[in-house]
Amino acid sequence: MREPRFSMEEAIRFGWDSVKANKAYFIWMILLAWLVPLVPQLLSSYFDKKQLFAFLFFYLLAVVLSSLIAAGLTKIYLGFCDFIKLKYATLFQHWRLAWKLFVAGLLCGLVVVFGLLLLIVPGIIFAIRLQFFGYLIVDKDLGIIAALNKSFAITRGSTFNLLLFGAVYCGILMLGILCLFVGLLIAIPTVGIASAHVYRQLMKREEGAVPSGVS
Repeated sequence: MREPRFSMEEAIRFGWDSVKANKAYFIWMILLAWLVPLVPQLLSSYFDKKQLFAFLFFYLLAVVLSSLIAAGLTKIYLGFCDFIKLKYATLFQHWRLAWKLFVAGLLCGLVVVFGLLLLIVPGIIFAIRLQFFGYLIVDKDLGIIAALNKSFAITRGSTFNLLLFGAVYCGILMLGILCLFVGLLIAIPTVGIASAHVYRQLMKREEGAVPSGVS
């Protein structure tokens, strides 16, 4: 059986080259993605329990905006994999997908926590195998359960390679943090596009295997 594989080096290089060629674009995009949900977050912390309704309103608004922007960022990262540079407005255009990302994220989190309770290792495996649900929701418009199942399917046989990729992913983000957090403005889109590239490679392998009867 030929299992799906991907090139980690190719994905990281593609992410870096894409960000390096569009530094200003990504710096402003990440700042926007940070600042928009930050405002209601700060307001919710200000009200805290003084005014419960105001606290809940701004807290939920921050959650909704974070999910909306996550959908937009995913769309932008996938766009770069298709050599398409989308506008900043893309961050705020996918309301229909935002709720699916939020619910799927909750379900994925519950599965991972359950796995961690089962001797830790299953939780790590679930986290690795289910990580592409967001790309599948945004890219293929799959339902919540279908996206989680598909992510589990396309990562079959690639768990260890994805674990190594995750270690490199975290290493790049740590470098961004060490650069007084300013480096995150470059590190975040670099690993975001790299992840989208890995997703594209896994999908191509999975779709290319179907005609030959490989599952």
